Amino acid sequence: MKKEKLESKFFLLILVIICVLILLSAFSWFQGSLKENVSRINYEIMQEIARQQLFNFETKIQGQLNQLQLYARSYEKVDMNDYNAVKELINVTEGAGSFHTISIADDTGRLISNNNTAAGNILLKQYYKDAISGNAAIGLKYSDDGNEIIELIYAVPIYQGEAVNGVLVGSELRSDVNDYLMTDSFGGLGASFITDSEGNIILSSCNGAEMVGNMTNYRDYFAAANADGIFGQTEDSANVYRADIGGSNYIIIRNNVDFNGWSHILQVDALFINSQSTRISNSVLILLLAVLVSVCAVIAVLFRVQAWATRMRTKAERDLLTDLLNKKTFESDVESMLSDNSANEVGALLIIDLDNFKAVNDTLGHMTGDRVLSGVADKIRETFRQQDLLGRIGGDEFAVYMKFGSRQEADERYEIIRSRAELLCRKIRELTDDPEQGVNVSCSIGIALDTKHDATYDQLYKRADEALYRVKKSGKNRFGFYTDQTVSEAEGGTRE
Repeated sequence: MKKEKLESKFFLLILVIICVLILLSAFSWFQGSLKENVSRINYEIMQEIARQQLFNFETKIQGQLNQLQLYARSYEKVDMNDYNAVKELINVTEGAGSFHTISIADDTGRLISNNNTAAGNILLKQYYKDAISGNAAIGLKYSDDGNEIIELIYAVPIYQGEAVNGVLVGSELRSDVNDYLMTDSFGGLGASFITDSEGNIILSSCNGAEMVGNMTNYRDYFAAANADGIFGQTEDSANVYRADIGGSNYIIIRNNVDFNGWSHILQVDALFINSQSTRISNSVLILLLAVLVSVCAVIAVLFRVQAWATRMRTKAERDLLTDLLNKKTFESDVESMLSDNSANEVGALLIIDLDNFKAVNDTLGHMTGDRVLSGVADKIRETFRQQDLLGRIGGDEFAVYMKFGSRQEADERYEIIRSRAELLCRKIRELTDDPEQGVNVSCSIGIALDTKHDATYDQLYKRADEALYRVKKSGKNRFGFYTDQTVSEAEGGTRE
């Protein structure tokens, strides 16, 4: 015996060591996998932030164009060659909304503002060409030396009838438009940019200058970053890149802006992403280790609790005397079967009531009565099939729910029910067939079928109970089936 115990403990120790080694390997793999997944989630969060920034930027730019188009309607009936009339309207709309200036260009490109009769000619500007052709457009205004962007230009056509006779031009200072971008993303370690089709930086968030130093073009960096795309995307779609800029490693998100071939760029220091990933993965790992220790400490208790809960659940569902389903559980289980339309089954409910049982308690005592009830439960278990539900739903009242496949022939179902009911009547009659005791217990059975699979438990019970009532009335030790008009002729057993 001692040898067997030692072998058992040794085997358990080996098993524990193997489990620990497996867990350590799993944790090592999990930590690496978690760190990678956290990084990927951070990249996805960056992508979502970049999409939101781009949406906000495009929405605000489009709002400015819409506002300018609304102002352009004021000029639909003005003679563009009448300087005073044009000038008067400019004075009315000058500085309206958030525009820095508002000007008008006629069909020759001559620009008129409220300060000068002629403020230059924009005939060769692309935004003027687009607007005079009937399309809203956006352009840039540079400083006199051409090295610095100072304003963002909006241009919309002025219609007179169906013809475009001029262009309404609005401007915003670059510093104001910069505020359209997020100014403090990722704790100050992120920056947002708008670049033109050549990669030149047009707009940037407030901390953008600090992030890129004197850099003014992203094209070269994208060329390098594209070879190291994190998820292998191409530069033509929303991408995540890694790139070395000024000796630092950055994560870059690039999206196309909806006009002029511009791009939106979100740039975040990779240290921020990596530190977040490491911190989160380490925190989760520590938490998991703590959980593992706790689980190991209580696992034995859990097994005991589970065993106890199983016993308690069984006691709660079972009748203590007969070990059949109690009334509540039986009704609930039958109701579940009846409501399960997917089961596509036919059911039969049998209500079994003992005849003359009161005489057993009165004559022989309740202990004998309990033995009779236990014996009846045993006979019910012997008589019916394993898949049938068996219950004690009252003092001397039992119930059985039999289910059949819908493809089973009605005659076959009827014969199975009839034979089982007849057999049970005989077995219960034989159970107490003792002339010396002077008490004989039999049973009466009412049967109701749910052939259409549309009845509730209460409806089915009411039908079976009515069949039972008529059986009792017509003679005990018998069974009968419920029909819409009457109970079918009882069979089985012998009338008393």
